[in-house]
Amino acid sequence: MERLFLTAWMIMIANGVVANTSIPDLSNSFWIHDLTEPSSVLICPAGDGQHFEAARTMGGSIVDATITLTLLDQFHNPIAQYPFEDLWLSVPGMSLCIGGSVADTSTDIHGRTTFSLPKFMGGIQSGDLDVVINLSDLVIFAQHLGHTCP
Repeated sequence: MERLFLTAWMIMIANGVVANTSIPDLSNSFWIHDLTEPSSVLICPAGDGQHFEAARTMGGSIVDATITLTLLDQFHNPIAQYPFEDLWLSVPGMSLCIGGSVADTSTDIHGRTTFSLPKFMGGIQSGDLDVVINLSDLVIFAQHLGHTCP
């Protein structure tokens, strides 16, 4: 389990031809969120962490950290029904569980999807994400001791 700062997220898009879709143009596509200050969300290997709508600011306030991705082709046309499993979040230094960081749904007719559901990730591979660990984390840690990616 890790507490991640959402400013560290990167959206990864699998490039490839998929039936009934165009090829995404990453220079035209974009992602947004409504955060105005650094926030964090609890991520657990079992996927039972927090929804992005329950992110917390450094001051402890609950904020909605949902990420909205708009996928466009080279002509700025939205790409509808792009498979959710080909859109995922990546965090430097984190271990990704297979399929654990994918988008919530395939893109809609406007080429939009979101990342708001709990993600399956765990373990720092390298570096330090300035994670603050205190006694309140002990219970959560104990509940997840021994969990691995599904």
